[in-house]
Amino acid sequence: MRLVVVSWLPSVRKGFKTWAITIAPYVFILPQFKDNPAILAHEQVHLDRIASVGWIKWYWNYLWNKDFRRRE
Repeated sequence: MRLVVVSWLPSVRKGFKTWAITIAPYVFILPQFKDNPAILAHEQVHLDRIASVGWIKWYWNYLWNKDFRRRE
């Protein structure tokens, strides 16, 4: 995992705060969460699944398939 600490992240959903975003092989994360083991583990799951199914397929499904996104 390659962490990139950033001061701001776009909100993925209205009314929700985004703490980290994975764009393989990078994880963009807010400074206050860079040492949070639960968030890092969650983002690692994304990286592992991207590696197993492929970058294009994973992101396509994550962006356009609500059921896929809920499982991830």
